[in-house]
Amino acid sequence: MISFDFVPLHKVGHEIAPNIARHYAEMSDGDEYGVPEIDWDTYLALSHAGHCLVLTVRDGEKLVGYSVYTIGRNPRYKQIIEASSAGIFLEKEYRGKLSEQFIKKADEYLKKIGVQETIYVLSDDRVGRLLGRGGYESKYKVWSIKYGQ
Repeated sequence: MISFDFVPLHKVGHEIAPNIARHYAEMSDGDEYGVPEIDWDTYLALSHAGHCLVLTVRDGEKLVGYSVYTIGRNPRYKQIIEASSAGIFLEKEYRGKLSEQFIKKADEYLKKIGVQETIYVLSDDRVGRLLGRGGYESKYKVWSIKYGQ
């Protein structure tokens, strides 16, 4: 049976951590940094403070999908409470079946807890197309430069 739940990251991080490299390889178009080196101390501190939640998808007890959200006031527009995620992961056999339901469940819960805007920072156009079907739009451009390289 499929279930969706929002939980603090510190409750499920141990299930996510061993799979980061595989998830990155499957869901990312890649970048020059390669596999993420997660700053677990920062994420866990945010989680314990109530500012980092994970939407989990389970088939029975098995974790088959997730997205990590940091939640807080936008420092530039302090009246706005926003959620930010750097990606969505679903095991291959669940992607076509649950992708749109995943976004819908995330949106429903985030609105319920007072989030006014959700931002996904992605390197994968496939997920962007999925978000577009859910009403999201490409809104911001990110410009960057690397120093000391």
